[in-house]
Amino acid sequence: MKPGAGSQKGSSFERVISRALTKWITGKEKPEIFWRAASSGAKATVEMRSGILSNMSGDITAIGTEGSWFCSDIFVECKSYRHIGIESFLFQKGELFCFWIKTCRQASDQKKIPLMIIKENRKKIFVMINRETDIEELYAQNLLSRVKFSKDTICDVFYFEDFLSIDPESLKFALAKRRSSL
Repeated sequence: MKPGAGSQKGSSFERVISRALTKWITGKEKPEIFWRAASSGAKATVEMRSGILSNMSGDITAIGTEGSWFCSDIFVECKSYRHIGIESFLFQKGELFCFWIKTCRQASDQKKIPLMIIKENRKKIFVMINRETDIEELYAQNLLSRVKFSKDTICDVFYFEDFLSIDPESLKFALAKRRSSL
């Protein structure tokens, strides 16, 4: 891979995911309601240091009002690699495990649910999400794996296409219920 091509690959993947999330919520490809976060969350880092919670955290942000409910509760991180080592993640090792721990920490700082979308060359796109009892029932039938790191940290893994089969309004309702209980 040419120098700098990795960031281009990541940016391209973030645009693909933004468009897929837009179509999932609106039923249309245009206009986009999600897009790559400016500087991949750098604004959120600056705001966090000032004690402000940001909707611009993570790799994907809402640029349309229809998507603001999603980004106010979900911290989306996107990773696209030739080989990311999902197998080693199951044993709490490797690069993907380190990415997941960092994503969980950043999401926690923003009081959001971590959601990592992973693409490995020539494989289906995966979703990893911290197990949340309020939304688990929406995806439980599509669960591929559940990895327990501690009594409070459980990661559920399933395909992105299965995530997109969740009814957005049901997720919106479940997230509002979760938010009211915090």
